[in-house]
Amino acid sequence: MSVFLLILKIILMIIIVILALAILLLSLVLFVPIFYSCKGEKGDEIVLAGHVSWLFGVINLNFSFEKEIAYSAKVLWKTIFSSQAEETTKKRTSSKSNKKSEVKKIDVVSKSSIPVKENDTEGIKDIENIMDIEDTEDTEVTENTEATEDAEDIKDIKDTKVHREEYVEKQRPFLKVEENKKANIKKRFMKKKADKKPKKKAKQKSSNIKESFYKIKDFLREDTYKGVIKFVMRHGWRMLKSILPRKIRINLKFGTDDPAVTGYILGAISIFYAVTGNSMVIEPDFEKRLLKGNFNLKGRIFIFILVYHALKIILDKRVKKLIAEYNH
Repeated sequence: MSVFLLILKIILMIIIVILALAILLLSLVLFVPIFYSCKGEKGDEIVLAGHVSWLFGVINLNFSFEKEIAYSAKVLWKTIFSSQAEETTKKRTSSKSNKKSEVKKIDVVSKSSIPVKENDTEGIKDIENIMDIEDTEDTEVTENTEATEDAEDIKDIKDTKVHREEYVEKQRPFLKVEENKKANIKKRFMKKKADKKPKKKAKQKSSNIKESFYKIKDFLREDTYKGVIKFVMRHGWRMLKSILPRKIRINLKFGTDDPAVTGYILGAISIFYAVTGNSMVIEPDFEKRLLKGNFNLKGRIFIFILVYHALKIILDKRVKKLIAEYNH
C-alpha cells in the first residue's frame, strides 16, 4: 500500500506542476503587455524604424526602412530570422554557382601553346605522336565520307524535295483560306464566351451586394437589434482604444500651391487636436508645395483586454440570435 500511495503522490505532484506551469504561461501571455514603438521622418527621403517587445524582452522584433526594408526577430539572444541573414545566404548560393560554372569551363590548349624546352626529346616525340594521330583521324573521316556518298541517291532525294515544294506552293492559298475561316470562327466563339462570362459575374456580384446591403439595412432599422449594435460598437471601440498608442509626438510642416486648399487641410487636421493635444505641432506653408516632418509614438497591448471584449461579444445571447436570424 505504501508503494502505491507513493506512486499516486508522485503522479499528483507531476500533474500539479504541469497545471501550475500551464497557468503561469497563460497568465504571462494574457497579462504581460506587448510594448511597441515607431518613429519616422520625412525630408528628402522617408525613414522609418520600429520595435516590438514581449514577455519582458524575451521576444523582440525590429524593422526599419531607409531605401530598403530591414527586419529581424530575436528570442533572447538568438536570431530566428533577419533580412541580413537572407541576403548573406543568397550571396553564398550565387558565389557557389559562379564557382561551379568556372570549374566546368575547360580551357582548350592549342598545340602552339604546349611548352617545349630545349633538348627535350620526350616533349618533341609527344607532339609528333599527337600530329600523327590527328592526320590518321582526318584520312579516316575523308575515306568514310567518300564511301557513303552515292550520287544517284542524292539526285532522287533532290527530285522528291522539288516535287514536294511545288505541291505545297500550289496548295498554300487554299490552305490559308481554310485556316483563316477556322481562326475567324474560333475568335467569334471565344469573344461571345468572354463577353457573356464577365457580364454574368458582374450581375451576380452586384445582385449579391445589393441583397446583403438591404438585408443589413433592414436589420439596423429594427428596434430590437439597435441595442445589440450599440453593445457591439461599444466593446469594439474599447478593443481599439486599448491598442492605440499612449504617447504621440507629431511635427508636421506642409503646404500646397493653393492657399485655400492648405487652409482646408489645416482645418481637417485640427480636429485631431482634441485627441492629441499639445503633442501635435503643425506649421502650414501657404506659398509653396511642401511636406516635411517627423513622428514618434509608443504604446502597449494587453491581450486579456482583447480576449475579454471579444468573448463578451461572442457569448452574448442577443448577438448569437442576431447572427442566426441574419444567416436564415
